[in-house]
Amino acid sequence: MMESNDKLDHEPSKSWRCFTADGAYAAQHSLLVKNYNTSLAVTALMADQENPSVGNRRWLLFPNGKVYGHGSTENYAVIWALDDSGTIDTNVYAEKAVCWPPADYVPQMMLFKHWSFSIMKSLDSATVTVKQDGKEIPVNIEKYFEGYGEPTLVFTPQIDPKALPEKSVFEVTVTLSDGSKYSYTVRSFFYDPSKV
Repeated sequence: MMESNDKLDHEPSKSWRCFTADGAYAAQHSLLVKNYNTSLAVTALMADQENPSVGNRRWLLFPNGKVYGHGSTENYAVIWALDDSGTIDTNVYAEKAVCWPPADYVPQMMLFKHWSFSIMKSLDSATVTVKQDGKEIPVNIEKYFEGYGEPTLVFTPQIDPKALPEKSVFEVTVTLSDGSKYSYTVRSFFYDPSKV
């Protein structure tokens, strides 16, 4: 439907070419992306570069998600991900955060513009500090948006991924309004997939 009508829409009209009720239902429950082939669609949605809420990423990383699906054409990809049908141990995710970039080793190319910290707690008035190789760097905290998977703090460290050294260590500390702290370390490294 998206390919035939050359547009993305979560609520396609019945007047669309190739319209089906199943296709419209899938569009309502999916992440949509244009101009990415199948292999790059997931990366584009995880990056969510122009979306300060990183809503697409939040649904892809949502611990309670159980049902996922992926369909694509040459120019469009649809990933069914807006799901809350799984069961999780809420005690685990009351204390365990889901972060991007995640702790430990991450290729530099995956250090997207917006970083995220998700946890089943209130993130109102939360703060974040990031140290790169031992030196604190400026961080912008994005406006908080609800309704996309877990509560998520989105922040933008002031780094230039293209100017990073071959290896860097980022120490991230998130402090909640109740004083509880969560710290983790991201170890970035240079990787050129074209040379593999």
